[in-house]
Amino acid sequence: PTAIVSYNHLGNNDGMNLSAPQTFRSKEISKSNVVDDMVSSNVILYGPGEHLDHVVVIKYVPYVGDSKRAMDEYTSEIFMGGKSTIVLRNTCEDSLLAASLILDLVLLAELSTRIQLKKEGEIPLFSPYSNYSELPHESAAGAAWPANSECTGEAEGHAGEHNEGMRWTGSREQHDPRVRVK
Repeated sequence: PTAIVSYNHLGNNDGMNLSAPQTFRSKEISKSNVVDDMVSSNVILYGPGEHLDHVVVIKYVPYVGDSKRAMDEYTSEIFMGGKSTIVLRNTCEDSLLAASLILDLVLLAELSTRIQLKKEGEIPLFSPYSNYSELPHESAAGAAWPANSECTGEAEGHAGEHNEGMRWTGSREQHDPRVRVK
């Protein structure tokens, strides 16, 4: 595509939180970074420095409650200078979308209690994750990252999750300077 427009409205707590400018900006950056990652990783369709027109609109409509309404338009160039637009529309319960994330967090928390380490030459094992403070960062973008944060995109967040899993299995992690680290 050469242009993507995303329009969403919802009436639950997420909708209310996203009506705050700082929280909306965080979500807008996150969605934009997904598009930027797609463009930069596809050198066949997009040349160096090429970018898409991308607009994100999220509105709070209390009446619709937990119903999330989304419409996305993907516009592409076609034969003889023409344009083609594909429109996708989706309506679903926002809380059900989050349910799988909550289950993942519960499983991750339980798994973290099973990890025990020992320092070289020492016998006693200890659990470095007895108080797993990273769990809030594993959830969807519901709050804005601090202003000085460099990590706002989905790809960077998933890279952090991947690196955590690599550490848990004793494998070498991949280093990405964009990943936020405590």
